[in-house]
Amino acid sequence: MCVNDSGVTRVNSDQTNLPADFEAPLAEAVESARYGGTPVLLTLSRPLDAAGAPIDLLRDPGDAYYWARPGLEMAAIRPVATIEALDGYVTLGAPDGRAIARDPTKDSFAGVERLRSRLFANGVHAGWQRPLLVGGFRFDASAPADADWAPFPAARFVLPGELLIRKRGVLFGVVARWVRPEDSEQALTRGIALALDRLVAHRTPATVGAPHVGAREWLPQPAVWGAAVTEATRRIDRGQLQKIVLARRLRLLGESAFEPVGVVRALRRRFPGCYTYLARHGDTSFVGASPELLVSDFGGTVRSFPLAGTVRRGAVQAEAARRLFADPKERWEHRLVVEAVRDALGPVTRGLVIPAEPSPVRAGAMLHLGTRIRGRLVGHESALELAGRLHPTPAVGTAPRSAPRGMIRELEGFDRGWYAGPIGWVDSEGEGELALALRCALLADREATLFVGAGIVAGSTAEGELAETELKTRSMLSALTASRG
Repeated sequence: MCVNDSGVTRVNSDQTNLPADFEAPLAEAVESARYGGTPVLLTLSRPLDAAGAPIDLLRDPGDAYYWARPGLEMAAIRPVATIEALDGYVTLGAPDGRAIARDPTKDSFAGVERLRSRLFANGVHAGWQRPLLVGGFRFDASAPADADWAPFPAARFVLPGELLIRKRGVLFGVVARWVRPEDSEQALTRGIALALDRLVAHRTPATVGAPHVGAREWLPQPAVWGAAVTEATRRIDRGQLQKIVLARRLRLLGESAFEPVGVVRALRRRFPGCYTYLARHGDTSFVGASPELLVSDFGGTVRSFPLAGTVRRGAVQAEAARRLFADPKERWEHRLVVEAVRDALGPVTRGLVIPAEPSPVRAGAMLHLGTRIRGRLVGHESALELAGRLHPTPAVGTAPRSAPRGMIRELEGFDRGWYAGPIGWVDSEGEGELALALRCALLADREATLFVGAGIVAGSTAEGELAETELKTRSMLSALTASRG
């Protein structure tokens, strides 16, 4: 590794020296660890001059995360700290499995936020990019977990040991390490230099053919799910609630293994304006491309982009938009979601701007109603805390939000896992963004499980909602069957 005159890191595998601006922070961390007798978190970042893209970093084996949207792409590998919510506790853990801190709470959002703040409180952080955590939440932390979702607890956020991030065309590398009292500065220098080399090394993506899909099975079967829709409309007519989102699964069996990185590449090509994500734990990957921003918080500006109300886009988008805006059922469904977001964000923002009319939003074969909401944050709530205020919105849950969440599990009959939960990232200052995990699939070797939902309101029919969910699966199906690693 070497550094050119502009301060940009280049590859030179024969060198194990650090950039000059890393020497002082490393020395500070070593001194702090020895003086205090406890490990100190060190994070270092700088711009890189490298070929390839962050997604190529996912070729490294092991747990990994990926996040991309217009203007931002990041890949994270080799976690050095993990915050997990499981069985009534939120735990901050080290790579060796040692628990650094535990928080007894059933509120995953609050627990993860408290340990996020603790993790970054006393570390040494230097460079151009703040350290950040990437991860996600289950839709319903209180629901029993199915075996398929065993690798994904109620919440998991990781601090990557190596992070490659491209922001507005500039590539940054971030390296994080625990500095222990007994560590030598020479060994730490060598390890950090090698990590930087891995980040800037060009990786030629392998080409992997998409598997041929054999068996396909809807779960539950159409008749069973249709009956659930009919029961939901009965409860709406009786005044028990105004809206409920019910989901289905489509299980596929490939003749060979599905390649998660190839699926992510295909999703980015098809939906460049969406939030594309991957969470890989062991041999299981959760991938998707969501059009819906739950919340973002940057510089005190809070944004949310709820979607609800859907029609088939068809060949002429303008005609589909006219049908969508003229349909009172779809407008009512969207209004319920916007009002819920307003009620959740209103107490913690000022100047909340909510357009009087929604906009048409294209997502694959469908056209949705979307409303871009923004306001200025009052106080110091983090992106995680804001997500906890909002989730679940009626875009994926019920209206009113006070309706029993168990009703969804009762009518659907399966565990959503991370489907429809918040997924994204948050940095050391609490800023970040989380989307709703929609248009997604759980991949495990030759098996892929797609998740798709539909909003049920007064006037919904089983036939119409079945047709909508089948159309919504086309986006993921096309990515699964046309992917290349």
